[in-house]
Amino acid sequence: MKPEEIERRFAKGETIVERGSTERMLYVVRGGNVLIHVNEGQAPYLLGPGDIFGEATSILARPSPFRAQAEGDTCVLEIDVAQWWRPTSANFF
Repeated sequence: MKPEEIERRFAKGETIVERGSTERMLYVVRGGNVLIHVNEGQAPYLLGPGDIFGEATSILARPSPFRAQAEGDTCVLEIDVAQWWRPTSANFF
């Protein structure tokens, strides 16, 4: 998996992850910032380059409890956990 194959770019205000999404994606912020809205009306968490989000929902296969939004021009690596897990789980035991 090459970074350019999983790189996604978002403009300011674009939604990266919708609350309730069931996609099994893990995200790594590569550039820019991401706002994580857990509870509407509450200040969002700010993530920057090197930060990861979506790990719990992607591994546990549960709906996303948050909405992720690009604060400005943002680049993330989007890793499909279901595809990533297949080859590694076969060799786990």
